[in-house]
Amino acid sequence: MPLTEKQREHGLIFRFFFWTEHYLRMENILYSFWSVFWLLNGFDKFFNGTLRATDYGTVSFGWFGVNRDDKMIHYFSRLDLPEGLALFSLYSVAILEIVIGILFLCIFVSRRIPTFVQRLAFKLSMLVFFVFSIGDILFGDRAELWEHGTFMILTLVTFKMYLETPSIRKSVVGKRFQEFDVNEDGQICEVEYSAYMDAIESELEQQ
Repeated sequence: MPLTEKQREHGLIFRFFFWTEHYLRMENILYSFWSVFWLLNGFDKFFNGTLRATDYGTVSFGWFGVNRDDKMIHYFSRLDLPEGLALFSLYSVAILEIVIGILFLCIFVSRRIPTFVQRLAFKLSMLVFFVFSIGDILFGDRAELWEHGTFMILTLVTFKMYLETPSIRKSVVGKRFQEFDVNEDGQICEVEYSAYMDAIESELEQQ
C-alpha cells in the first residue's frame, strides 16, 4: 500500500531528526573542534609567518600569520631567559599540542578507545592551559591570560558533557531503553547506542 503525502512528510521529518541525533551530536562538534584546535595550534608553531614591511608597520604574512619564534623569544627576554630555552619550550609545547589533537581526533572517530585515553586528552588540555596561564602572568600578557582562562572553562564544559553522555543517550533512546540496555547497567554505552541507531536506520529503510 503506497504511503500518503502526510506519511511521507512525517517520514522525512523523522529522518532529519535521526540524522541530527546520529551524526550531528554536540559531543561530535566539540571533539572535532578540539582536535582541529590543538592540531592547528601545534603546527602553527612550526610554520612561522613571513615578516614584511607595510605602510602600517611590520606585519606577519602566511597561512598561520604569527611568528611564534620571535614572540616567544621576546617573552622570555623580559625575564632575562635565553633564546634557546624559549625555542625549546615553544616546540615542546607544540609537540604536546599535536599529541592532544590526535587524542581528540581518536575520540571523535571512535568512542570505543580506552576510557583512560579519553580522560588523558582532557587532563593534558587543562595542564597546557594551566602552564600557559602561568606564563601569561609572568610575561604580563593579560589578553592571553583571559583567552587561556576562557579555553579552560570550555574544556571543563566539554568534560562535563563527556561525563553526562550516557544520560544523554538514555534520553534519546527513550521508551526503548530496556530493549537496548543489554548489559543491564542502567546506562547506554557507545556499543548499545550504535545498536539503537542501526535499528532505527534499518526501520527507516523498510518504510
